[in-house]
Amino acid sequence: MSKESTSIPSQTKDLNANTYWNIHEARYTFLQEYLGHHILTGAAVLDVGCYPPFLLDWLEKHAMNAFGIASQHESVSRKQVKILNIDFDRFPWKDHMFDAVIFTEVLEHLPFSPMHALVEMHRVLKPGGLLILSTPNTTKLQHRLKLLVGKSTVFPLEQLLATKPNDNSIYHRHNREYTKQEVETILEKAGFVLQHASYEIFYPPTRKKVQQESFVMQTVKWLGFIPQVLYPPFRDSLFVVAKA
Repeated sequence: MSKESTSIPSQTKDLNANTYWNIHEARYTFLQEYLGHHILTGAAVLDVGCYPPFLLDWLEKHAMNAFGIASQHESVSRKQVKILNIDFDRFPWKDHMFDAVIFTEVLEHLPFSPMHALVEMHRVLKPGGLLILSTPNTTKLQHRLKLLVGKSTVFPLEQLLATKPNDNSIYHRHNREYTKQEVETILEKAGFVLQHASYEIFYPPTRKKVQQESFVMQTVKWLGFIPQVLYPPFRDSLFVVAKA
């Protein structure tokens, strides 16, 4: 499948798409290029955590049989999308239905063990089917610098103090970020066979800005970009592919 430039799908412009796309464009471009080279036309693909539905639109545009899972707090109204909580709900599809499962920028939001969700993904994948996962890298340079000056790398304490039992706001924050080795470990425990794991830069200083940044901030980001290029464990994201 040939590479082509990415753009915001017209169907999703009602989902604050411009802002979200600007933040995540490099990641979406990377994922679309990977899918275009590794997933065949006509494949059955499940996007777990498909809001906003940029990847669903891309899959459909490229003649994939696309399905999705969304949550109640970030719902997607489409026939092929099911609304459920992957922390504990069973996926409503039969065993070995999908050629690939996409699980990007969701793992870090789960407040409980990810094993139920991963085992369900393994169940619905065909033998040899691909799990394509991305998630923030907890060893990134930004986190290391925060620790050096005595700052926390997790969500603000005020958010924790304001959280009440059964509060869906817990799903809007990063509840746990992972090292590459930890991601590899939980995938193996869920029955997957690791195929690829790498550190990636999905949020470069060249990305479009939601709001104007000062010259000092831009300079700091460019200075931080150089060591990320030179030393992969400093990079902001993890990209992992595993087989069922």
